[in-house]
Amino acid sequence: MRLFWEMIIRGHWHKIGALIAAGVVAVAVALGQSLESLAQSYRKTPSAVTRAPLARFAAAHPSGTEGAQALLALGAGDLDRQNYDQAIVSLKAASKRLPALADYTAFFLATAQSAANRNSEVVASLDPIWKMSPQSPLLAKSVVLAAEAEILQQQGKAAVELVRRYYTEIANPQADLLLGQASEALGDGIAAVTHYQDVYYRFPASSQASQAELALNRLRTSLGEKFPPPMPQVMLERASLLASGPYAKKAKEELEALLPQLGGPDRDMAQVRIGAADYAARYAQQAYTYLKSLTVASPEADAERIYYLQACARRLDKAIEITQYADDLGRLHPKSQRRLDALVAGGNYFIVQNDVKSYEPLFRTCVDAFPGDPQAPYCHWRVVWSAYIQRRPEAPNLLREHLTRYPSSEKAAAALYFLGRSAEKGNSPGEAKAFYTEVVNRFPNYYHAALARERLADKTITSAPASTEAAAFVRGIRFPASTRLNFDTSAEAKVRLNRARLLVTAGFEELAENELSFGARKETGSNALAVELAMMAKKRGADDEAIRYIKNFAPGYLSMPIGAAPGKFWQLAFPLPYRATLETVSRERDLDPYIVAALIRQESEFNPKAISPKKAYGLTQVLPSTGREISRKIGIKPFSTRMLLQPDTNLKLGAYYLRSMLDQFGGKWDETLAAYNAGRSRVLNWRTFGTFEEPAEFIESIPFRETRDYVQMVMRNADLYRRLYGSGPTAVLSSNGLSGN
Repeated sequence: MRLFWEMIIRGHWHKIGALIAAGVVAVAVALGQSLESLAQSYRKTPSAVTRAPLARFAAAHPSGTEGAQALLALGAGDLDRQNYDQAIVSLKAASKRLPALADYTAFFLATAQSAANRNSEVVASLDPIWKMSPQSPLLAKSVVLAAEAEILQQQGKAAVELVRRYYTEIANPQADLLLGQASEALGDGIAAVTHYQDVYYRFPASSQASQAELALNRLRTSLGEKFPPPMPQVMLERASLLASGPYAKKAKEELEALLPQLGGPDRDMAQVRIGAADYAARYAQQAYTYLKSLTVASPEADAERIYYLQACARRLDKAIEITQYADDLGRLHPKSQRRLDALVAGGNYFIVQNDVKSYEPLFRTCVDAFPGDPQAPYCHWRVVWSAYIQRRPEAPNLLREHLTRYPSSEKAAAALYFLGRSAEKGNSPGEAKAFYTEVVNRFPNYYHAALARERLADKTITSAPASTEAAAFVRGIRFPASTRLNFDTSAEAKVRLNRARLLVTAGFEELAENELSFGARKETGSNALAVELAMMAKKRGADDEAIRYIKNFAPGYLSMPIGAAPGKFWQLAFPLPYRATLETVSRERDLDPYIVAALIRQESEFNPKAISPKKAYGLTQVLPSTGREISRKIGIKPFSTRMLLQPDTNLKLGAYYLRSMLDQFGGKWDETLAAYNAGRSRVLNWRTFGTFEEPAEFIESIPFRETRDYVQMVMRNADLYRRLYGSGPTAVLSSNGLSGN
């Protein structure tokens, strides 16, 4: 202590820093910190102070895996600190002792060598990556790194061969840009131009397009008359790609400049797409006037012209002309894809207006003219549902027809359920029983399965003898094969899991998740990696990422009975964090806690920091204006927008808001949830679209697909939460320690 104060008096601050650093090291060693914590500390806050304990750990483990992992972490941290020579020493030492992660040590080593301008060493260092089995997730990045090193050494031929060998592994336009750079290094300017033009014209909105443009300008000067000019058709393709995105103004400028170079169908299409660019830029009236006065000879261009005229008419609410242009396409271009697009878009426009006489013919024509198109099942369903909700006698037959013609339709569960309802209304409980049973068995976790289970609980239906005719009809439907997930760990998955765990121990959690994600995408047949990924995300408190891992890498899981997957799988897919607070605020507002949980899963996937594009915040996605208003009512003062990112506060405000909306809609959850998603005024309008005999009919009649799906998914989620976490005999998570905060 005396020495310490003497140093302060004499101003020896640098020595104090050294003492503190040494103290940190001593404390770390004394506390016996794990390799993982030491590595994470250095990676998160790279400094001499955080490096020292990790270096001591590596020195204390001169052999074995842990010491090599520490060297890998040291090398990566040194690389972050731009201490390239130091990084190279650590990584070379690690590479000799860590064969399971040979690709990671190789990649970090080559990156350090590249940064230190030791390009002649890069390719050799990356050699282990080409030999990895199963394939390394670092392969594509390594090809880029190696190719760039070869190019810097003017080894264009080697770079070209390398990129071509792994071309399919590198995401374009990166691959073509590398080929251009390699060809240029090889001295083949013509080939370089070809590759740069591929980037510039086929990927106009990419960052690589700007690099390609600079290279093309450079080569145009150096090649002079030998410079191969781009084909006008390619230039038209570029402008057309820009016209459909946020670069509409630029697209129009390029199209207008290109017109003198074009003739025939290409010129016709360019003229039409000038109008399309105006439409994309939200100048609907300008586009409409221009396209209406335009005459083109090419049938393809004319079909596109009429389609965009209809698009403008929809935006300008010219209802009569919407149908007129669909008819024009049928008369002039009956097989055009643009006709189909116009039929569907026009039908959707009139659905929002609840104009049955206008939308039903458009959807019928869609089915008749394009029966095999992927959009045909949707069009057919719109006709079916129109007949059902208007109580027309042909509705049951149309529901059967939908299942027979489109057994893979996303509306198959709905068709079976409403066939059951039709049978009930026709006093055929045995027939209804057959349809409901099929919904529950084939679509066990869908919204309509929850409704079917309720109907099957009715004594009239349960006691009715099964209808042999209905059962035979159901057996005759060629439904797609049911989803069966495989949770066994394949040989490849075992390798991935081992590598991921080694990476986590070395402080590379993100790389570990990337390793597993890569394996889940590459190697089908096992869903074990999806579960491992989700568990890793949950461990670090990212329930939203865990949910997305399940959705991405275990697709079709909702078609699987609950008992067909481990309990932890369902806990990851339907988590219940913040449970105590959620149940408390639900009780305070007399809300079903499972519906609140279901809403949160759909709104934010339990990410308390979620902020939507519309600036709704937190778990229940509350707007700041709404939060401020509610906070005054319930005494949360002072209020700030950031408070919405606090789980407890957000749940209190969200529950209050949900209760107030539920009261406004008379306790009807279907309408309340629709209003939560789309707004109160829209729901008040949709209520007038028909006389609905049950909530499912109102939900199916919602004209916005996003809102319709949202309500069904929240109700489905609620049913699953109830079955997973409830107190009934079917609950599988509440009693085995898997639920809770």
